[in-house]
Amino acid sequence: SALEPQPSTITIWGLSEQTRDTISRAVEEAREQAYLTATQARTGVVTVRAGRPGVRLVEICSDQITDTPLHERDGADWRTTIQAADGRLPWAYGKVSETRSETVDPLEVARQQQIALGVQAQQAGDFTLAEFAPDLVARGFTGYAGGLTMFGAFVDQNQAVLNALGLQARFSRGQLVWYRADEAEIQPALELVEGSTLLRLDPPAAYGYRRGRAMLNPLIEVGRQIFIRRASGQRLGPYRVDDVTYTGGTRESAWYADFTLRPTSL
Repeated sequence: SALEPQPSTITIWGLSEQTRDTISRAVEEAREQAYLTATQARTGVVTVRAGRPGVRLVEICSDQITDTPLHERDGADWRTTIQAADGRLPWAYGKVSETRSETVDPLEVARQQQIALGVQAQQAGDFTLAEFAPDLVARGFTGYAGGLTMFGAFVDQNQAVLNALGLQARFSRGQLVWYRADEAEIQPALELVEGSTLLRLDPPAAYGYRRGRAMLNPLIEVGRQIFIRRASGQRLGPYRVDDVTYTGGTRESAWYADFTLRPTSL
């Protein structure tokens, strides 16, 4: 749930020599073009989709390649390892320069930041100040009176706006998503059943946080509301997924989602 780039390591076996060469050449050409034109470049995007037989595949990541793919021998086969991350370019290189003289709605400032970065804003047009900062509005806050000047790294400036609104932000599948820490942003809720889809649920930690493991399901994503049904029939929740790590592969026995659940009352 942090704003930092979301990393991934993707390993692929059995690519042909032509495909391996094509992937490496495309990445190197993009880097050279970025250097010559002094611009940021998307060196390539790796998309992973997951699902069960007979179920529509759902995207779990769409990440920018961060390094030249590594091709290595693995017995009689070839192994290609790709390092990637979601949001790396805007997080590392994004700059903003914004000056307004009138009263400024901080949500509008955040939208302008995203436009400047070329990052799609999920649901940006649906946000209002009253919805995401009701306490501030109740105290008479209508925006930054007297104008606002923002200059420098996008991450710092964006965080200043989000702090004023009580919001958080993260990169997800090529988008910049804003959300409130005390609410589940993604509906409908998902129920995990102990002994079936839920493989492990740790005892509550500080503030009621819980760690758990489930069979990989693309719907287990940051911001999703989760209910737990114990083997006894007891229903726990609601929780919100605060972070999730997907692991597994076609050469392994199973795919897993390891996650942290946050009580939505926090």
